[in-house]
Amino acid sequence: MTTRTPWLVFTGALIVVVCVMALVTGKLVAQDRQRSEADRQGAHHERVRLALWRLDSQTTALLMQEIAAMPLLGDPRTEQALPDPGPHVHARFVVSGDTGVRIVGDSPGSDHGRLSALVSARPLAPRLPEPAEDDGIARLDNPVQRATNGRVAAPLTTKGSYSLADQRAFNDNELVRRLDAVNRNFAGYGESLSNTLNLRGTQSSTPAPPPRPAGAVRPVWIEDELLLLRRVRTDNGEAIHGVWLNWPVLHEQLLGEVRAQLPRAKLVAVDEQALTTDLENLLATLPIRLVPGAPDGLLERSASLLPSLALGWIGVLAAIIAVFAVLRWSLALAERRAVFVSTVTHELRTPITTFRMYTEMLQEGMVDEAKRGHYLATLRREADRLGELVENVLAYARIESNRAPLTPETLTIDALLSRMRDRLTERAASADLELHIAMGALADASVRVDPVAVEQILFNLVDNAAKYGACEASPRVELTARECGTRIAVCIRDYGPGIAPEERKTIFAPFTKARVDDSGTKPGVGLGLALSKRLAQQLSGELTVESSDPGVRFVLSLPRSR
Repeated sequence: MTTRTPWLVFTGALIVVVCVMALVTGKLVAQDRQRSEADRQGAHHERVRLALWRLDSQTTALLMQEIAAMPLLGDPRTEQALPDPGPHVHARFVVSGDTGVRIVGDSPGSDHGRLSALVSARPLAPRLPEPAEDDGIARLDNPVQRATNGRVAAPLTTKGSYSLADQRAFNDNELVRRLDAVNRNFAGYGESLSNTLNLRGTQSSTPAPPPRPAGAVRPVWIEDELLLLRRVRTDNGEAIHGVWLNWPVLHEQLLGEVRAQLPRAKLVAVDEQALTTDLENLLATLPIRLVPGAPDGLLERSASLLPSLALGWIGVLAAIIAVFAVLRWSLALAERRAVFVSTVTHELRTPITTFRMYTEMLQEGMVDEAKRGHYLATLRREADRLGELVENVLAYARIESNRAPLTPETLTIDALLSRMRDRLTERAASADLELHIAMGALADASVRVDPVAVEQILFNLVDNAAKYGACEASPRVELTARECGTRIAVCIRDYGPGIAPEERKTIFAPFTKARVDDSGTKPGVGLGLALSKRLAQQLSGELTVESSDPGVRFVLSLPRSR
């Protein structure tokens, strides 16, 4: 399986996860939008319901006095006991065949000509209920109540959620309840008021006549005026008793009751034909419809949905990043292992081949005594090279697994370098290089380090100079010291071809060699600088590379002792 296959699998899984999350998010957002819209519509309908109750209560209080007083119309003796009309009434009137239109009482705001034109515009009697035996109490004959017959008490289709069908059924049921409440209020108040008015009539000098057969009071729209009318049977035939309501005043008074809940509400007149087809938002007292306007406010998101979605996406993204990092690290580790196996195998092949060939030659006596020492020296050199390779690999493995304990000591720079001087000089000499050590005034400076770790770092740096820094013009390696704040910097410089600037960022990566050795002719697995970098960090120091013309300079900074 190539390294491309895991990435293709990861990309496919990522696309599936993102698509599923996007689909789930879209579904949840859509459901939340629907729920928010349903909540808003439900709250709006609740405001409309309360507004209708308030309007019916208000109109009931305004109309009960006029409707309950209607039995006193038509007789001058009882008309004197009528209470004064409020600002919501233009005039009380009587229409009969012998007198025409007669306005009752003092109504300075009334227009007799306008009233005559209204009542003569079309026949009124066929539009009103037939007279019947009256007990002196005028009753309301609301066309809304007739229109609701057989269209109320519709069952709800769902539970716990808003739906348009449920809302219509709920509105119809609410209308029935409001009609019942209005009828009960009219009956109770009308009986009480009629008794009071009759009592006033009996206390007057002229006794009140007995009740006449009359029909129920019906609110009727004629043009743009609202009238309360009823048919009454008299000695001379029939008459119509009525109240001309001041609709502009009543309209403003009613809107003032609901403007706080429904600022864009309107009240519109409804004719009898419309009452039979649409019961939406009708008043139970008058043929008037409440037009509430659009719901207020914007859609409100759930207080818990958006944070939950955000946390879900953050969790998914965190998981994707974690999987990506683990996959990348695993592939990098696999690649590093492959490179390690390949490099170490290549590096082991040369000394093993040398061992096999030279030992066979020595065993078979193919080497004379003069060359025997040279062959043995070669075998020893290859053994040392193999030992250094194994030591670097084991040391790096210990560092990678955090199993590389240090034993720090306080030493002077001169004492520290004296322990490894011979080994460093010998390694430089093996490449025909001279090692120059010049510590100057810092030779007596003390540092707190592990001498074994420092020796391994410096040996790897000198070994690196021996491999890549050989130069016929300046065949030497310089080991100097300088002061860097709270640290002592030990510098190793060679005069070879140096390191290209673009390679300085990767030169400390494991199993990396300089570009000048792309062919792999130099011995080593590219682990010395990586190991030295990690050891320097364990010593609380730092290993860096600096440009130097010619050559290159590695700087090992070590902490001073306190």
